[in-house]
Amino acid sequence: ATSRLIRFLTFVLGILVCATYGIVASIFLRLVGQAGLSQWTVARSFHYFVGTITGMWFEIIDGREYLGTRPAVYVGNHQTYVITYMPIHTHLRE
Repeated sequence: ATSRLIRFLTFVLGILVCATYGIVASIFLRLVGQAGLSQWTVARSFHYFVGTITGMWFEIIDGREYLGTRPAVYVGNHQTYVITYMPIHTHLRE
């Protein structure tokens, strides 16, 4: 139970750090005329930062060919923070 609490608090810290980064990045990107990249850069930072500090990564084993299909339905336990992280991982392209 303690490790879950630590991972959750680390996840929340990651959200706060990335939200702060998002504010700064959005202002900067708007000033340089690239406001459309603000959500992408924040999602990318969240993906790498939170993945690194929590040690949580997803590996898509089956169905990768369907990731580009829209609309899509993702099934997950909505009582965990993992459901917040999973869509970001599956939608980001390298």
